[in-house]
Amino acid sequence: MVLKIDDPDPRNSATGAITEAEVRRLAEEWFEAVRRGDPVDVQERLFAPGVKIETWTGAAFDRPAHIRLHRNFENEVHHMASLELMRLDDEGTRVQVTCTVEWEADLKAKQKEPRRVKCIVHEDLDIERGPGGAPRFSRYFSSAMEYLPGSVPLDLPDPD
Repeated sequence: MVLKIDDPDPRNSATGAITEAEVRRLAEEWFEAVRRGDPVDVQERLFAPGVKIETWTGAAFDRPAHIRLHRNFENEVHHMASLELMRLDDEGTRVQVTCTVEWEADLKAKQKEPRRVKCIVHEDLDIERGPGGAPRFSRYFSSAMEYLPGSVPLDLPDPD
């Protein structure tokens, strides 16, 4: 059963069911940290310990490898286009999120046009409340990527 959970009730904030608004805030915080190239310690607080970014290729990136990957891009734009939540426990403190993210970035190494990657990334996420009550990713799986017209292809490097 898929629920649209967007509870503005402040009693649920940081203790009760994770809401759509909280998921969107977590995603925006993550997207901005990636775009800015924030250091590992800043990005790590958005994830449960040991969680890697899994990809459709089978590669899995820890935060340092993911930061290195994104150093290859500039002018990044992320936008969460769609989102569905499903509770994984009765309290809603663990949710599964299926979403699509519109992502664009210029490849720094490419000097001539076209150099823009434009795609829709399909994401399957598990989000839980951390010890302080803030939502964090407990699983992050980019399950597919669809290129948009005019996009250059992206070859994901080995995360090692």
